[in-house]
Amino acid sequence: MALQTRVYLVACAVLLATAVVAFVANRGEKVEQAYIIRSGVESLKKNAQHWIELSGAPMRAFVEDHSWWYDMVDFVANPDPEWTANSLEDTWDLWGIDAMWVFDPAGREVYSLVHPSHEELTFPLTHEELFASTRDNDMLHFHRPTPQGFLELRSAPIQPSGDDDRITSPQGWFLAGRVWDDQLLQEIAPSEAYRISVESIEPWPADGMVDGQLIASQAIADENGRLIARWQVSQPAEELEDWEPLGINETVLFSGFGVLLTLGFFVMTQRGVIRPLRCMDKALTEGKPRLLDPLADKKNIIGRLALSIQHMFQQQHDLRRESRRRKLTEQSLIEKEESLRATMMERSQLSTDLHDSTIQILYASGLSLAAIQKRVAASSPEIADRIKDIRHNLQVGVDDLRWFISSMEQPGSTRTLDESIDTMLALLRNTDQVTVDSEIDDDVAEKLTADQRIQLLQILRESITNAIKHAQASRIEIRLRRRPGKVRLTVDDDGVGISSRSADETSRGLQNMQTRAARVNARLEVGDRRGGGTRVDVSFSTPH
Repeated sequence: MALQTRVYLVACAVLLATAVVAFVANRGEKVEQAYIIRSGVESLKKNAQHWIELSGAPMRAFVEDHSWWYDMVDFVANPDPEWTANSLEDTWDLWGIDAMWVFDPAGREVYSLVHPSHEELTFPLTHEELFASTRDNDMLHFHRPTPQGFLELRSAPIQPSGDDDRITSPQGWFLAGRVWDDQLLQEIAPSEAYRISVESIEPWPADGMVDGQLIASQAIADENGRLIARWQVSQPAEELEDWEPLGINETVLFSGFGVLLTLGFFVMTQRGVIRPLRCMDKALTEGKPRLLDPLADKKNIIGRLALSIQHMFQQQHDLRRESRRRKLTEQSLIEKEESLRATMMERSQLSTDLHDSTIQILYASGLSLAAIQKRVAASSPEIADRIKDIRHNLQVGVDDLRWFISSMEQPGSTRTLDESIDTMLALLRNTDQVTVDSEIDDDVAEKLTADQRIQLLQILRESITNAIKHAQASRIEIRLRRRPGKVRLTVDDDGVGISSRSADETSRGLQNMQTRAARVNARLEVGDRRGGGTRVDVSFSTPH
């Protein structure tokens, strides 16, 4: 996927995330608004209930006090207009009531009094309804619709004041009421900001906020608990009314901010990332590091990246130049190797010709002289001795020629180390001058590198040559064995020992062996062997 496409996708994702966050924030505001409205409705309902109960408290106290009184019991038995004039009349304003009624135990009305402002008000219950209502609950609190308005009524059984627990039989009933007209409802509200009304038309509106008003309501029941109306209180809610458009404005503002943020991100990414990367891509594709010069001057990560790419171009140029130089060197080495291989092949062919032709001729000549020596030994001892000296000199020449052929053996041939050593020792085994005993471990030899094998073979040749020519050895033992982390070569002979030889006999040979050992970091030790003779000890380090 292209980088620019990825940037577009990231910008779209940021924009989408902004929209989602704005939507969630708006939903959260609506949920919070609904919660605040519910809380406001509950609080308004509790407050209105408190106001209504507080305004009706005097009427409740009036009914309870006057029904629990000896004088009221006597009045029911002997109604006295003078007593009512002194005890019950002119109490409207003090107790906040609009009417009162007294009934005897048989349910007959003994006394009634109605406020002049509601002179048409009558008792809303029949005797049967009154008895049915007070059968289970003497202390009634209920409402009844009347032409003058909803009438709130409270009742209590008339009992003597000495009956503290009010357990005696009722001596009658005392009821008081107040009409919920507009004046009373306005007096209940604590201020003009609140409006309380009674609604008797169904369906009643649900509690909540309507037209900027917070509305709460409560059911109004009759003496049997049936719902007959609802009182409703309203409160202005300007702050809540302004909340919803304010929330929409915040959502729009937040969404706009997200759009601007996305555009800013897109522009900055285009200028700070996309264009520089396109320039780098073009420079890499076309191989033109100069295209990065404007970017390399910047002191930021883009500038450092451009400098790194320019350095990479320079390194590639240097590598190509070094590669060309190495190819030329490699070609030269190949040519030299081919020339060396040709030379070694010529040497190998020469050594083969010398071994197969010259040595055989000399060896045959020696056999002929031996036969002649036997024939003339009896008749001419002097000639036989001379022939013997010639044979000895001829044998020395054959030995020298053999070692010359051995020294011409091609070190870089494809033979294994064991085969190369066997080839070299085969020349010695053809003579009766020395006995050779060898023990070569092929697995150990494989641990050596090609260069180590060549140097080991040359050291071995030098050791055998020294043993035959200078130490007059008759027996040579060769061992190639494994040691912990090392390969060890030992060459033992039974000659005169190195300490008995002259400096000329040992210095040059030892120097050659030391030089060869140093080339492959081998340790070389040459010394007298216990019991006589010389030991050459070479140790090669091998990889673990």
